[in-house]
Amino acid sequence: MSNSVESDYSNHRRTSSITSNLSAISSKTTIESLESEDFNDKTNKLAHLIANLFWKPSLSFTEFVYDENQVDEEGYEIKKYVDFESLWPTKNKFSSLLKELSHEDNYHEILNEILIFSFFCNIRHVFQILLNDNFIGINHQLLDGFPALHTACIAQNIDAVCRLVTQMNDSEIKSLDNKYAFTAYQVARCQDIRRVLPNARYSLVQTANMIKMSNSSNYFEMARNPDQITDLQLRLQLFKFDVNRQYNEDGNYLIHIATETGTKSIPLLLSLVRIQKCDVDIVNGSGLTPLMLAAQRGHVAVCDVLICVLGANPNIINPENGWSALHYAAKYNRIEVIGTLEKRGGDFNTEDFKGRRPDDVASFYKNYESKWLLEHLRYRRTDLLKKAIDTGKLNKFEIRPTDLVTIDRSGYTLLMLSSIQNRYEILEMLLTFSNAPIDAQHSEDLKTALCLAASAGNTESCAVLLSEGANPTVKDMASLLPLHYAVQSDNLPCVQLLLSNSAGLTGLVKALEMASSPDVERAIKDSMLRRQSDIVAPALFDCAVKGDVQKLYTILEDGDEVNPMSAAGDWPLYLAAENGHLEVVKFLIEKGGSLYLKHSRTNSTVLHAASMGGHIDLLVYLMQFTTNNQNFRPLREKEQLGINDLTFDMKTALQLAADKGFGRIVRLLLRNGATTSVTDWNGKLYICPDYDGVQLMIEQHRRAHIKAIMEVLNDKKGIQRLKNIWLLKFDHNLKDINGNTMLMLACRLGRSDMVQYMLESAVYELDRRPNTPRLHNKKIGFLSSSSSSFNEMIASQDVENSLGTENAENPVLHDSITNFMEDLVKQKEHSLVYPDNRISHVSVQHSQTGKTSYHYALDKGDQYHIIKMLIEKDQHAANIQDSSGLSALHYSCLLNRKRSVEVLLSKKSTDVNLRTLEGQLPEELTKINKIRKMIEDARKASPERMKGSASYVGGIFSMPSTIHSVTTDSLSGSSVDFDRLNTQFVLMKQKMMKSSANTVIDYK
Repeated sequence: MSNSVESDYSNHRRTSSITSNLSAISSKTTIESLESEDFNDKTNKLAHLIANLFWKPSLSFTEFVYDENQVDEEGYEIKKYVDFESLWPTKNKFSSLLKELSHEDNYHEILNEILIFSFFCNIRHVFQILLNDNFIGINHQLLDGFPALHTACIAQNIDAVCRLVTQMNDSEIKSLDNKYAFTAYQVARCQDIRRVLPNARYSLVQTANMIKMSNSSNYFEMARNPDQITDLQLRLQLFKFDVNRQYNEDGNYLIHIATETGTKSIPLLLSLVRIQKCDVDIVNGSGLTPLMLAAQRGHVAVCDVLICVLGANPNIINPENGWSALHYAAKYNRIEVIGTLEKRGGDFNTEDFKGRRPDDVASFYKNYESKWLLEHLRYRRTDLLKKAIDTGKLNKFEIRPTDLVTIDRSGYTLLMLSSIQNRYEILEMLLTFSNAPIDAQHSEDLKTALCLAASAGNTESCAVLLSEGANPTVKDMASLLPLHYAVQSDNLPCVQLLLSNSAGLTGLVKALEMASSPDVERAIKDSMLRRQSDIVAPALFDCAVKGDVQKLYTILEDGDEVNPMSAAGDWPLYLAAENGHLEVVKFLIEKGGSLYLKHSRTNSTVLHAASMGGHIDLLVYLMQFTTNNQNFRPLREKEQLGINDLTFDMKTALQLAADKGFGRIVRLLLRNGATTSVTDWNGKLYICPDYDGVQLMIEQHRRAHIKAIMEVLNDKKGIQRLKNIWLLKFDHNLKDINGNTMLMLACRLGRSDMVQYMLESAVYELDRRPNTPRLHNKKIGFLSSSSSSFNEMIASQDVENSLGTENAENPVLHDSITNFMEDLVKQKEHSLVYPDNRISHVSVQHSQTGKTSYHYALDKGDQYHIIKMLIEKDQHAANIQDSSGLSALHYSCLLNRKRSVEVLLSKKSTDVNLRTLEGQLPEELTKINKIRKMIEDARKASPERMKGSASYVGGIFSMPSTIHSVTTDSLSGSSVDFDRLNTQFVLMKQKMMKSSANTVIDYK
């Protein structure tokens, strides 16, 4: 490919209108100090004449291209440069040319210059022609005052020395005169040359001359005058001047100064490298190499010689700004230098430290001719590379690293072109370069090489790219991934390949929508499950604990489930709240994190987790999602946080914060509707004894809330206000200073609308999960669903077996019943938990009188409409007896509430056979015959009421009015004397009532 590049460039030079006006363009530079000096003095005109006649044409047609990575078959680096001697004409042609010049006025100067080239550039056949054809004699003296023999010795040209010495005797050699009076032996520093010369000692004059020559400060000035090359080289060799370490005050080395001089200095440049081993790529104080200086000055021939003959690297950059020689040529609009540098391997794609290529520099300095030329050269090279890819003949050694980051006329990189053509072997080769832009995107559609390969259905290219780390998550302008294009083309192998890469498990929802094949759909669905389990879920839990929201931003996408549950019952949003990571919580909620979920083991919400951890900032944010926030409109059904939700331990977020003394959080929760009406396991209102400040806040809030409710109850039109402040379920636990619940007060005041509203939350099911603590024990005083009613104890075969017979040997019956009854009597001051898991606040009794809401409704008149509401909500509570044994029916008869009696009798669950502590039936308490008849008729109309049965009621377990002994085969004929049991029960109940009358448990 390199041959075609050179030939194309030659054609370009011949046809381009840019280069046809080369001289005019060169004269446009605005920096006079950098004006090309090659045509400005007589010496360089002579040098150009010699160059153009003898060696430059051959160099121009040389196909040399600098390659710093060129190696042989065994892998060894090859440093094969152009031999300068090979560029000069052969004997006949050289003699002919020289004879034509003999008529010129400056012939002697031309001959002198050719001799300098032959000696210092080691052009052996030229010196041989000059000597044999008698152009010069053996005693020829150069214009600088040195004989030919001395000059050959100083140039360390052993071939020329031998030719001269063989034609001279020792006396002739010693008699040769020069301006320093040195013999040939004395100026020769090469031991091989000294061996063929007669020895000579230094005289006093010679020694004095050497002292004068030792001033090295003159060396840099001498380097500016190419005519003093012999004198300069003599001094450098005599005093062993280090050309790679010593520089002048401007930071320039000798080779830099020689380069600035132009074509005339080429012999000096070659001699510095050949004799003093000067580094041809050494940088001066400004970071410039000799080649950069030559490009800056516009010395085309010098640039060519530096690269082809001396091996200067055209792609070395200035360590200070990142510029290469091409950047400097572009800055000063050196058109021919640009062509030469490109021809010799200069990389026009090299970017400086600011990302600017040579054509960018040319554009910045408005050198549009250079810009157009560089762009043309770039496109021509990319066209050649593209052609090589199309034919599958691209060689690794033809590729420069910058070729990989260059785009063709269509905006494609080499990797993209190889992917489109499915040249996966070339793709593998290109990816061996460390700077291969595997994920580069097209400038217009933003497609990567992987995306292009997938859209073309090139599975092999996709496999190569993925194996080398191509990113399958990069989207194009249409927000499509490589997977989407593979699905679109229904290429199952390619789809499976992309999905087998864990990084490719992205964009699956959209891919599934685009799928038209059942096999493709199945592969995508399987991958969605794998993505969730292998990527999403682990990342969610990890980020939730660590607070890494940035990682979540990069991982989560549409279709991801953000609420996976761990075996411990945790989910990401809960863990983030527990650890106080506010930003993670925000992001998860935006992505669908559930605020409604509760911990399977504790029934905690994210509010509980944040409160228990003391994360005040997080709680401030969560308040907007609570049920008490009127401004919040949930996006999903039920997606609201209950600020008063209970854990399985019956704790609200407020209680958890208060237990740890988080006063600021308690204040925040109270301001946002948290209730202080919760009870502990003993049925008492919650208190926080460990933190006085927190307890004071709770008490103040509770008092204010009770006061507000009572003010509303006293307002006949206060129903709407009640709805605004009433906390469902919880406010039923509140009592005034006299021990009355809010429902009791509403019933007494006859606020039917308020009673109806309160009853909506008065009876509800207890949330009982697998890990809910058992609610039945003597300390708590509640009945759980695992407990039996008294009926069930009596009727149960297991209970009967456990009771046994009533005798001194088996006293189990009395102890069991006694303990059971104590629990039942204790319950009269609390809500009852029914066997069917229902909690009823209708059944709550006054702690001293034992009255229920039924009794309060009857106190102020025949409020049958309220009785009807109560019995519809909890008909069993109608059978609860107060401290005197009066049930609702008894109380109605006592107060002659006829219509209330009708309502109570309308329910078969109302026990007409209950007796007071004095043993009175309901009808015995009234003097109104009509009420008596109603009760007797109800008893007769319902045979089951005639039998009498043990009733499980609210506060006191009432025994049946007519009890028969029960016998079973399992008891072997033994019987339970219920008459005796009833007597014992009545006595015990009276005792418990008197004891409870002296105990006040209400909130005050």
